[in-house]
Amino acid sequence: MGKYKHLSNCRAFTLVELVAVLAVMSIILAVALPKLNGHLGNARLETAALQMAGDIRYLQQLAATTEEEMSNYYLLFSPTEHKYRLFKNHQSFKTVTLPPGVNLESTNFPNNRLNISVKGLPSGGGGTVVLSNKDTQKHKYVVVASITGRVRVSETPP
Repeated sequence: MGKYKHLSNCRAFTLVELVAVLAVMSIILAVALPKLNGHLGNARLETAALQMAGDIRYLQQLAATTEEEMSNYYLLFSPTEHKYRLFKNHQSFKTVTLPPGVNLESTNFPNNRLNISVKGLPSGGGGTVVLSNKDTQKHKYVVVASITGRVRVSETPP
């Protein structure tokens, strides 16, 4: 015992103290995690709405800068699948699936299709796409103006 005498003066945590700290941290995490999950869902909703608005603007730019007069550009929304597709001359060139927890609730475009003229404007009028977070029931509205083609994201319905 003489050669280990210097170890008896070392201070350390006991197993009971470590378990108590882990229990307190677990309780704090259990309370905080649902709030963090709500923030994550809202961030996914915001990102999905901004990406959709960006894709609509991209399609408008493609249509406006094309050299072909008979090009056909449109966006097809699939509310049941929670995705949308970008088309040029009836061929899909991009498919976007919404992130988990984000629902494509509805659109008011005829046949869930946003047609873009060769001038980059919505043909057949503008409209709105409604996205929602299924956990927090928060909504985002992607609005396309009928005359100007302006695309914006809003928290309030138009």
